[in-house]
Amino acid sequence: MSSYALLSTEDAEGPSSWPEKYSENKRPPQRSWSLWLSVALNACLVVALFTSWRRRSDCLAPNHFYSPAQDAIQYTPTKFFHSTAYSKTEYFGTGPDVDAAWHALYSSAISSVDATEASMLVDWTQPISVDGQDEYAIELNVFHDLHCLNLLRMSLYPEHYNVSELGEIMSPVHLAHCVDGLRQSTQCHADITPLSARLAPTPQDTPLNFRLDATHMCRDFKRVKEWADARPVSGRYMSEYFKIRNGE
Repeated sequence: MSSYALLSTEDAEGPSSWPEKYSENKRPPQRSWSLWLSVALNACLVVALFTSWRRRSDCLAPNHFYSPAQDAIQYTPTKFFHSTAYSKTEYFGTGPDVDAAWHALYSSAISSVDATEASMLVDWTQPISVDGQDEYAIELNVFHDLHCLNLLRMSLYPEHYNVSELGEIMSPVHLAHCVDGLRQSTQCHADITPLSARLAPTPQDTPLNFRLDATHMCRDFKRVKEWADARPVSGRYMSEYFKIRNGE
């Protein structure tokens, strides 16, 4: 008599189930590859973003020397005014009001800083004695530039200002010093605001004209002036300084 043995569950499944098992064993680990690919792409993205940030940081936020006034700096879009003989600002020409406007720009040119601030300066500043106490004085460069510009303005009207009687401050040597100082300051700041071109209306004119009334991104001068106004040097130094600066 023939005998029969029970088939195991695995054998009972039959050949029809084999391809499925083999395919499961040989299928590549797709999830693992997807994970590594995602990690690699994200790493590349992080590197690209970091590189872009470094380049932007180098252009827009370079390392700078310490200034006690640095916390007063804010930027504001400012449209320049193209002064002409027919369209003027309050700083154009001569007259008591014009003189007062110019003097007000640098009326607080000398600023007082404390010993800690003075110790952080790149260039050493000498202490001065005020009422028996040591005080440290600085002048922000913008105020020296404005002083020089005012003298150059005055030199355009020698008879009105009696330039010949103002002495050394209006001498050609000092005015040349002012011109060269303004050159260095202008090159240092290197304003890259684009001036848009306009074609000349007639053939007799210069072929291209560039608009000077462009919009610039400027440091807020009012805030810098307020910082200086709050830190005046006391005593005789300020009054004597302005007597010399204003040619008195």
